[in-house]
Order: sequence, then structure tokens, then C-alpha cells
Amino acid sequence: MTRYVDEDLHGAEFRECDLTGARLIGVVMQDAVIDGLITNLVVNGVDVTEYVEAELDRRHPVRVLIRSEDLADLREASRQLHSAWAATIERIRRTPGIEHRSVHDEWSAVQTMRHLDLSRN
Repeated sequence: MTRYVDEDLHGAEFRECDLTGARLIGVVMQDAVIDGLITNLVVNGVDVTEYVEAELDRRHPVRVLIRSEDLADLREASRQLHSAWAATIERIRRTPGIEHRSVHDEWSAVQTMRHLDLSRN
């Protein structure tokens, strides 16, 4: 295990890193962004995992359908996801050139569609 003590990691970005079991003790985190597959997250002694999952489900109800074992729910989830992608692709088509634009080192729309094999839509 690598241990960092009294290090200034101000502005550091960890991309595609496995931080399983990482502990941040006595740290200062302001304006932090955490985005990824996160389970069992404890912040200042409070497990916030269920809160975060519930909030994500509230914002994106299709997540609940995706986890369902009911075939009708899964079909509805598929319909909603395809509809959302179709709307996104239509917005991209209305703004020529934006499909190749990358923001904050994220994939462009073209790269995302190629990765997901959605370019045929």
C-alpha cells in the first residue's frame, strides 16, 4: 500500500483508478467530485451509500427499472434509454461540429457512440 502523509494533492485528478479500500484520514476536501462505481462509502463516520443511491434513483428513475427482474420493467427501461439516446443524437445533429468536441478530457459524442455502438441510430 502506498501511503501519502502531508502531501499537497491540490487539483489532483485520479482517472480510471482503483481506490478500493482507500482511506482518507484528516484530509481537507473542498469542491471535490467523486464519480464512479462506489459502494460502502463512509464520510466522517456516516455510510452515505444508500443516500447516494436513493438520490440517483430519484434523479434517474430508469435505474430502478434496469435492476428489476420483471421483463415488462426491463422492456420499459430499454424503451426509455433508447428514447433518451435518440433525443441526444437529435440535439447533436442540430449543432454541427459539436459531435467531435470533448469537455474536461471526457469522450466526445462520436467517441461515446462508437464505444456504445450507437452510431447506427
